[in-house]
Amino acid sequence: MYAQTFIQQAHSNLESGDLRTAMALLQKAKSLAQKDPPLLATVYLEMVKVFAKSDRNDAAIEFFKKAIETDPVVSVQASQYLQELTNSGNKKLSTRLQKFLPLVHAETSTIKPASDESILSPREDHQSQTILALSNKFADFKLRFAMKYVAGACVVLLLCIGAWMGLSLVFKPGDTGLLDNDRIKDNIGQVFIVADYMAPNQVTVPLSFGSSFAVSNDGYLITNKHVTDMIHKAVEDIMIEKCQLVVCFGSRPSDRFNARIVHECPYIDIALIKIERRFKNPYVHFKENVSPGEKVLACGFPGTSRDLVIALDSKSWFPKYYEEITKLEEKGIADFFKILPDSSFTVTITSGIISSLHTIDKIKWVQTDAAVNPGNSGGPLITMDNQVVAVNTIKHSQSESTNMAIMAGQLKKELAPWVKLK
Repeated sequence: MYAQTFIQQAHSNLESGDLRTAMALLQKAKSLAQKDPPLLATVYLEMVKVFAKSDRNDAAIEFFKKAIETDPVVSVQASQYLQELTNSGNKKLSTRLQKFLPLVHAETSTIKPASDESILSPREDHQSQTILALSNKFADFKLRFAMKYVAGACVVLLLCIGAWMGLSLVFKPGDTGLLDNDRIKDNIGQVFIVADYMAPNQVTVPLSFGSSFAVSNDGYLITNKHVTDMIHKAVEDIMIEKCQLVVCFGSRPSDRFNARIVHECPYIDIALIKIERRFKNPYVHFKENVSPGEKVLACGFPGTSRDLVIALDSKSWFPKYYEEITKLEEKGIADFFKILPDSSFTVTITSGIISSLHTIDKIKWVQTDAAVNPGNSGGPLITMDNQVVAVNTIKHSQSESTNMAIMAGQLKKELAPWVKLK
């Protein structure tokens, strides 16, 4: 189901000319369709269309062959596409691709002429072979479907008999193999500093500085030390009377929790904070063995990164919010978080791959091309099976596709006095 959704979305992007997004969606569909040859062949054929529009004819030919070899039935769709390709003016590529259709049909066909009268013209012979190949393929599909149905029924029966044992082994908490959006929303919080600014009239201002994620059931969260450092700078500002570290999981007041700093690592940019909240399924599984090319997801709150200031200076950021806060107070609205749109409290998820692994000053880093911004600092870099790989930390100032994250596995010993990480 997910693969088909990605294919449909990719087709829409292809129609609108967004080839890069279309290919990214098809790559996801390809991963999900590995055990479904008909669906995989469809994915390959959609990739051919993207490559053709990109003028990458060699790649289009390679994936056209893959589509036909994966499932000959797709040749019907392929023939239609070749006609569309010819009509669009790309007759040269259409001709090059056409030659792969007869070869596949000849291999799958069993037609033999009974007499001279039954010998067909090349065109008729090709059509007959195609029809017979499709018929054979359909019959084979029905047989495979029936076998799968019977096998599936047996598996279900066995699972029912040993459910209390089997379920605990097959379905491990937090490891479903599918992206769990509800789990992401529940465990990843936005880190704010709420400061009381001393002016002729005192005003309270919330400033977003990064992200965090839960690593225990009883309220411990990991973030970056450079995020928690901001509250130390706020305390030193003579214009601020008091300030509080707050973690938000939504736009409602009930989604906000005061936080305290439990531990700031002296040699690595990591901090542990604590809130009074229970988490049903926190991120306690850290994956240590990763390789370049592995798919990852960067989660956090880059949307409010405009509120990030390198050095906390009340003289610079207070005028920006004073007028908005004053208007809220005049309306009798005491909730100062209302100066931020609800959309700024939504977790952003960006996909990419691990580009490389580095060890610098004995600290292990993951380099990724997953898009991050300053507000992502402290958020997790996770795999598709919901395991934490690293903590997003640094965005390269000169590159949109080079971002660094601290390998999470090396934090187990450092944080062992407070949380048990696996």
